[in-house]
Amino acid sequence: RSHELAALWEEKAAASNSAVDWFNAGYYFSEINKDFDASITCYDKAIEINPRNAFAWSNKGHSLNNLGRYDEAINHLDKAVEIDPQLADAWNNKGISLDNLGRYGEAIN
Repeated sequence: RSHELAALWEEKAAASNSAVDWFNAGYYFSEINKDFDASITCYDKAIEINPRNAFAWSNKGHSLNNLGRYDEAINHLDKAVEIDPQLADAWNNKGISLDNLGRYGEAIN
């Protein structure tokens, strides 16, 4: 039944048009359903409503990373750390993207 949560959050977000609800829908699509394309759509809506939502930028980067779209992921993760330089998940996911691109020195930094 946990797979149903993403659809329920998406339904709630469509009704509320809340950045938080779109973020939650994206989270469940990504982490529970492993539907990274759907999660990106939700994170885009959260970012459109609140462009300063570092978590949405970071999680979109994470989803892009899971799709093998590493350069795009880095761009989104850079935006997340620009908004919140202390966001450890964004730094970690950027390192993973850089590692996947063979840019090991940058990944370590």
